[in-house]
Amino acid sequence: MALRVEPGEIVGLVGRNGAGKTTTLRAIMGILRPLRGEIRWDGRPATAADRSHFGYMPEERGLYPRMRLFDQLQYFARLHGLSAVEAGQ
Repeated sequence: MALRVEPGEIVGLVGRNGAGKTTTLRAIMGILRPLRGEIRWDGRPATAADRSHFGYMPEERGLYPRMRLFDQLQYFARLHGLSAVEAGQ
């Protein structure tokens, strides 16, 4: 199955809880890796540079209420492949 979005289109995903909307968006953003298939952009596999042009606003922020904001930013930076030094630790 393929989802194709043409230039200038705005797309929303609608479905019941558990249908895979959030998982799909996380795969598009590179947060999760698909078990099968691939995310393509402009006819080729999407890169981190491509994804820097994508937007994603989850319903839940996903922040940890008992963790300082700076620590969370460092944590998320490390999850996305930055070294401890690059993440500011």
